[in-house]
Amino acid sequence: MRQKLRILKQQSEEEVAIIQLPVYKTKIAISMQDGLVIVPIEEITYCKAMSNYTQIMLRSGKQYMVSKTMKRFEEVLNPTQFIKVHQSFIVSIESIYKVSDGIILWDSTQIPISRSKKKRVQEIVKRYFDVV
Repeated sequence: MRQKLRILKQQSEEEVAIIQLPVYKTKIAISMQDGLVIVPIEEITYCKAMSNYTQIMLRSGKQYMVSKTMKRFEEVLNPTQFIKVHQSFIVSIESIYKVSDGIILWDSTQIPISRSKKKRVQEIVKRYFDVV
């Protein structure tokens, strides 16, 4: 009986581990010299890698330079809302206006797409939006 209970407990722990998905925050805190700036995730249009720094661009036109690598933003930003389109760029899918050889955002910013990611980017955008 104890063995059976142990097996059931182990099974339920494994089931819980399988269904637990990462929880993504709706805001991030950006550390600045004079304190923290709280930025809603939906305000981010794109992130651009610049060596060991990342430039964050907001819909308002504001930009922040953060001493974190792009890898950190890949971990923090929800992959259902953001897509890495190039080694140096993560883009908000909602901010995309046009996808062709590159990406054009609603504010007319042009973002390159790497050749290796182009097909995947197009597939994700097609799934995200209704293609008519």
